Amino acid sequence: MRDTVDNNEHLYVNRHYYIDKLSGLPGLITITARSLYNGAINNYYNETRYSNYKADQPNISVANFEIPLNYRPRGELPPVPSLLDTGIDAPDWTLFDANGKKLSLTQLKGKVVLLDFYFIGCSGCMASIQPLNAIYEKYKNKGLVIASLSERDSKRAVLEFEKHYSINYAGYINAADVVKSYHVTGFPTFYFIDKAGKINSAFVGYGDDFQPKAMAIIDTLLNNTKK
Repeated sequence: MRDTVDNNEHLYVNRHYYIDKLSGLPGLITITARSLYNGAINNYYNETRYSNYKADQPNISVANFEIPLNYRPRGELPPVPSLLDTGIDAPDWTLFDANGKKLSLTQLKGKVVLLDFYFIGCSGCMASIQPLNAIYEKYKNKGLVIASLSERDSKRAVLEFEKHYSINYAGYINAADVVKSYHVTGFPTFYFIDKAGKINSAFVGYGDDFQPKAMAIIDTLLNNTKK
């Protein structure tokens, strides 16, 4: 319903409808919002559940909401793949950043790599920008590389995004194959790769403890002399 940036603050109003596939009617409506009011940021959440619908108008037939006689439930959906196991070789990739510079994971052997799978507008992704910038500035000369990978954002969008938010680490585009090979189904997803090119740890989602959690992992990997 609304998504904008005001004085470097991401402000939005999202309304989500969860539709019952049998009746076509909403069973749950949620509203999440972040707004600026009297100079302060306000976060808002509301959810309303609907059930036991009753037709109270003469021109509506209850039969419209009955399960069709020929309806057959859909089979079980395939399970969501789990993130790659720790200790295995990180799948190689070759991508271009938004400025056209080419990079492959094999080029980064001997360095600690933090992969940030994101897309523009994802709330957790947006919240992680400042901590990632701080992490990059602290470790950029100590052997850490941060690569942000997007499967859906255009080159132009990423360039404008990086400029607007003063992002100092590189963002890579057209990463759909990498998203698939790393079993990424939620955003943001973070992978930490050691100096030997093996996956050390990975997790999905951003929390308030992200920066100290990430720095503890990076400190351990940088202090590991094995390559």
